[in-house]
Amino acid sequence: QSHARALISVAGTKARAMLAKLSSLDLHPAAFPIGTAAATSIDHTSVNLWRGNDRPDGQPVFNVLVFATFAESLW
Repeated sequence: QSHARALISVAGTKARAMLAKLSSLDLHPAAFPIGTAAATSIDHTSVNLWRGNDRPDGQPVFNVLVFATFAESLW
């Protein structure tokens, strides 16, 4: 059971910049290091956002957990 939530993983060179335009969080590595999590909203949708381990090539990974009914709209 996922409690009706969907996980969207965002990674790559522009992941931080893209998410910074959609949320009010400071996603700079000093303010939002690996393992940090926060509840926020993206496009008026409540989400849980956390920073996962970087990919082997050093690119950051951000995970967005959203209610399944809003996942397609958020995507």
